[in-house]
Amino acid sequence: MATEILTVTPAVRNLIREGKTHQIYSAMQAGQQYGMHTLDQHLAKLVREGRITYETGLDKCHHTPDYNKLCGRS
Repeated sequence: MATEILTVTPAVRNLIREGKTHQIYSAMQAGQQYGMHTLDQHLAKLVREGRITYETGLDKCHHTPDYNKLCGRS
């Protein structure tokens, strides 16, 4: 199972309040210290751990360029 976690921090609340929800993905990418991660980050982790294949992750990822970068592929 791959997950995506968003923790409601003051910064995330502010993005929602200001209608800048398109920036939440970036907040998730940078929010590891708050327990956040994107689906692509978790899929890449599962690939690195050998729990899924690169192709399986590629089929399920949201942003192919980010996923490829996280998997160490160009």
